[in-house]
Amino acid sequence: VAKSLDTLQAETQCFMGIFLPTIDSLRTRLDQLKVTLRYAVPLANALLAALNRRFGHLEQRKDLLQASMSHPQFKLRWMNSDSAKMNGKAALLEAMQSVSGSGGAAENRHVNANTVDEFFCSYDSNIEFNSVSAELEMYFNDTSHDIDSLQCFPLVKKVFVAKNTALPSSAPVERLFSIGGQILTPQRNGLSDEHFEELLMLRANKHLEENH
Repeated sequence: VAKSLDTLQAETQCFMGIFLPTIDSLRTRLDQLKVTLRYAVPLANALLAALNRRFGHLEQRKDLLQASMSHPQFKLRWMNSDSAKMNGKAALLEAMQSVSGSGGAAENRHVNANTVDEFFCSYDSNIEFNSVSAELEMYFNDTSHDIDSLQCFPLVKKVFVAKNTALPSSAPVERLFSIGGQILTPQRNGLSDEHFEELLMLRANKHLEENH
């Protein structure tokens, strides 16, 4: 549960498409954990019931499915049943047809591999999609998990941009207030506003210096 919360409150790589796979993974892990639990089985059951009550109705929302389907890290990998995978593919196909403006009619679309990383476009240097369905199948056959791979799939990329809005979270703000409390202590209550702001910015961005 803590790992799921950390994932959904992350400051980077935070997309709406992460939501449904995270809930599904949490439910699966709780089900598996119940086998080894001795005393906390009622707690696991209560958590599962709460997940179904709070989020169960969201699993069939097309916009959330499309957000997950268009995220290269997930695609169909997080779905266990064939019916769920069919629904996911149909939802993404519908979104792709909508952004294509062609209603799925056959039309040639070219992607010049010179404009994208050749590592991700390992097939023909001049990629041609004769239909929306062709691009969909090639997207699902692509093994890359990296978001940059979407450069090879223009319609899927449009769906990703449209559906993967950031998950709103107050966690970054709360962390900033926590850091501020460590700086403005009773022993340092004479700090000016400007000095406090400078110290807060340095402390909050300390990881940038460590990375370099």
